[in-house]
Formats: sequence, structure tokens, C-alpha cells
Amino acid sequence: MASATQETAATHLSGPEPAASETGGPRLSGALVFVLSFMVLDSMLSMAFLCWPVLSPNYFHVVDRRVWQLNWSPLAKAANTAGVVGALALELFPVAFAVAVVVLGIKLWSARRVIRLLAAEGR
Repeated sequence: MASATQETAATHLSGPEPAASETGGPRLSGALVFVLSFMVLDSMLSMAFLCWPVLSPNYFHVVDRRVWQLNWSPLAKAANTAGVVGALALELFPVAFAVAVVVLGIKLWSARRVIRLLAAEGR
């Protein structure tokens, strides 16, 4: 049987039990939402320009200015990535999750708009 002194020493050596936020749950949630959004929706949107006579997504404003402003304008490119990555780097995990959810919403709205544009043109 361990004495109180031995238990106290063991606690100091091993440290306290990790809090829920230190186990990776909230830390990974923002990154996971962002990566899935980037891998699925952003990939689909980035290839959508092939359906129109434009050279790249950078010229999508010719097709739809709002979709371009939200996804490929210089401000959008910086905000869509830097917001999540910056918050993760600063260990502001709830902020990273919130920004990732906003980016996901923008990507979903943009995908819906592009699908409607395609349908309107009979594609």
C-alpha cells in the first residue's frame, strides 16, 4: 500500500489527468471540418471552371462574380485558409472550428449555386 507522500510524488511526476480539451477532440474538430471541406467541396468547386470557357478558377468571375468573390478572389483565398490555420497555430481551437464551419457553409452555398448554373445551362 502506498503512503500519502508516495501518491503525492507520483501525481507530481506524472502530472494531472488531461482535460477534455487536451485529449485532441476540440483540437482536431476544426482541422477535420476544414480538411474534409477542402478535400471534397473545394476540389469540386475548383474543377467546376472546366464546364465553362475560362482558363482557371481565378477567372470564374466571368461565370459568376459572387462565387468567385467567396472562393477565389485574393481576399477569399487568404481568409478561407489563413483563418483556420492561424487559429490552429495560436491554439484557438473553438475559433478554428467556428471559422471552419463558416468556410464549409460558404463552400456548400457555392456548390449549390454552381450546380444551379449548370442546370440552367442544361448540363
